[in-house]
Amino acid sequence: MTNRVARRVGVVALAALLVVALAAFAGTREAGDVPTTEGDGISVSVPLGTTGASGGAVGPGPDATGGSGRPATTTTPGTPSNSVLDIPDIRLTFSAMVAQAGGANPTFTYRAAVEARDAARYELAAELFDLVVDSRGDLAPFATFRAAQMVALAEGPAAAATRYADLLREGGPAERLPTSVHAIAITEGAVALEQAGRNGEALLVLEQVDSLAVSSFTRASALWERARISEAAGVPGWEDLAI
Repeated sequence: MTNRVARRVGVVALAALLVVALAAFAGTREAGDVPTTEGDGISVSVPLGTTGASGGAVGPGPDATGGSGRPATTTTPGTPSNSVLDIPDIRLTFSAMVAQAGGANPTFTYRAAVEARDAARYELAAELFDLVVDSRGDLAPFATFRAAQMVALAEGPAAAATRYADLLREGGPAERLPTSVHAIAITEGAVALEQAGRNGEALLVLEQVDSLAVSSFTRASALWERARISEAAGVPGWEDLAI
């Protein structure tokens, strides 16, 4: 309990620091300036009424800004952008901290895990998906599958073999997945188990396709994989599966 409270206090402190940092970052803008990003993403604000080298006015007049008098902007190479969105991974980092401290619901944590996956932060994504699994909610079966995928991406399929074995065991989380997703999990799980030298388990996993309402192509692919693994393992009768 003490550790949980300490972690949540840490998150609150991080949030406060984040707000202060963003305020200081935004404060670097001059009053009345409006940043823009064009071309190479570098911007500098130019107040209305200033003139260029030729003596002409720079930027649109008041009518172009709806009469608001807000300044126009132009792009100058070498000038850093003041956009908060340019801070790398700031949303992902904060979301992960909140999720890891137990201060988020499973949906929030799942979304943070997807963001980590899309950012190629596979180890972090696996950790966040595991938190969703621990919640034992409706997203848990999906998170179990995704966590196995993240380990395979981070460390190779063989490293994820045990996770896939647990996912695809009889009565396991995969049985709560939609049929199409379940079939994909079987295919990936068989690959992971085979690469880990667990050919017998890979063959048993592939047999699960027989009980799913999948396309003839998916069924044929599973049979072919069973034949291939059986031949490599010296299992007699593999030819019958390849027909």
